[in-house]
Amino acid sequence: MEFQHLLQQQEAAKNHLEEAWGENNDLKMRCIQLQKEMEELREDNRLESQLNSKVKEQRDKIGDTVKGQQLEIEKLKDRNDELQREMDELKNELLHTLDVASIYQKTHEIIKNDS
Repeated sequence: MEFQHLLQQQEAAKNHLEEAWGENNDLKMRCIQLQKEMEELREDNRLESQLNSKVKEQRDKIGDTVKGQQLEIEKLKDRNDELQREMDELKNELLHTLDVASIYQKTHEIIKNDS
């Protein structure tokens, strides 16, 4: 009877061990699967990081381009203001010249009529 009891314990231990081995194999498979998923996530993160770097680089280039264009616009506005001032000065000079020419013409007509 004691021997029978030991055989039953041995059988129970064997069943328990087989169960543990099966569970261990399942856990190993799950571990391998999780490692694969982790590698995939690392690769995804690496690619995302590369894309983020490229996006930042493009944004910086665009920002530099916009800043350059804004500076160019400011220069063009300044040049436009300068040309506008020059044009106003020339217009005033022209008006003055026309006034002088008009006075000269009237004076010439008066002298001509008096002669």
